[in-house]
Amino acid sequence: MYQINILLVDDHQIIRDGIKLMLQNSESINIAEEASSVPEALEILERRSDISMVISDISLPKQDGFDLLKIIKKKHEDMQFLFLSMYIEEHYALQAVEQGADGYLPKDVSVNTLVTAIKTIHEGDICYDKKISDLIIKAFINKNIRRYGVGESNRSLTKREKEILAQVIDGVSNAIIAEKLDISVRTVENHRANILRKVGVKNTAELVRYTLQHDVLN
Repeated sequence: MYQINILLVDDHQIIRDGIKLMLQNSESINIAEEASSVPEALEILERRSDISMVISDISLPKQDGFDLLKIIKKKHEDMQFLFLSMYIEEHYALQAVEQGADGYLPKDVSVNTLVTAIKTIHEGDICYDKKISDLIIKAFINKNIRRYGVGESNRSLTKREKEILAQVIDGVSNAIIAEKLDISVRTVENHRANILRKVGVKNTAELVRYTLQHDVLN
């Protein structure tokens, strides 16, 4: 069985202990290391090449979780990053997307939600809590960006690709998209790959960030 090795970053030991307790029964998830600050987290990542995901709070001493995310994305491009935070506010959500976070969940999530999010991100998708997704969509509306639109560089997208893009931005899984559109999961995967290629990004997190940052056609 595969194992997801995680670096858990939070400056409160009681929070780290609680998260470890939540995940202890998931055989595929392993809290490999813990850190209470950005420098400590970066030191661990330099010596542990087997860690594939960071779960971090936003509020950390001196440097915050966004500082950690920014540094990690520069030094460890393929490292997956999940925010687990008490802050559910629009500017935090937008900053997470813009800086390339793979997920964002509130700290009061259930065990099942957290486990599902970790596995979803590990498989190369993104996972934002619905409250967070709603804030992002609200920002699209406030900026007069239509979430179902397609940017200037995306005019070659087909009608079906536009339908799937809309679902992807809304955080819908491949299986649910396939069910809604009455097509196979493999077909959805192929369409998503084509969308990434046409837009010129490497993964779903970058696609969401691109959609947020660029004006789109009506």
